[in-house]
Amino acid sequence: MKHETNIVEKTTVKSASLLDHICHLGLSKHTESYLSHKFGTTNELLWKIRHEAYLREHHPEHSSYLEKPLWDALVAFDRAGYIRHDIKPEDFILNRLRRLAKPEQYQAWNCAADLEDFCEINPEQGSSDQSDYAYGNQRYENFTPLTEKQREEIRQILKDVLPDELTYQIICFRYSLEDGKCHPTAETALRLNRKISKVRGLMKKAYFYINGCELFDVI
Repeated sequence: MKHETNIVEKTTVKSASLLDHICHLGLSKHTESYLSHKFGTTNELLWKIRHEAYLREHHPEHSSYLEKPLWDALVAFDRAGYIRHDIKPEDFILNRLRRLAKPEQYQAWNCAADLEDFCEINPEQGSSDQSDYAYGNQRYENFTPLTEKQREEIRQILKDVLPDELTYQIICFRYSLEDGKCHPTAETALRLNRKISKVRGLMKKAYFYINGCELFDVI
């Protein structure tokens, strides 16, 4: 089955390569000094701020308490155009399912199952922390979210390939296709009024069906 190409316009975001120093962000000298001592490079600082902004927007339960200098930096980076607000958890649905249905190929595809995976080691740059942060920022800036058409196509393929409605509901709720949020297995079981063991068993069966379908041709 040939899938039509979907084109989505990414939100314009400033590149980390433009940030040679934080002195242009309008921060206080105290804040600049604090950040310079806490982070080794501007790439590390920007990545940490971008990741924290994403968590606060989509996973507030996992976000960190920010000391005032870090909060000021987050606000300044956002105001200056370095933070994206168009990346959502559901944009990673295919890679989450790839990781579970095709674990032997997941690493080879260099897939990101969530924003934090952008900062995995760049195979072309080696394993230094600095190259990780630079690579993470580059992937963040170049990432293209799913279109609504792609999300609908994913839902339809899952509905066609999964063996029953309950399994479909489990996968959609667990992996963000219902409300844009990922939910733990226990929460999924509670939502659907099923035992956790039942949900786990159906999820395992679902991965078998997903492995052999055309789902990963959507993008």
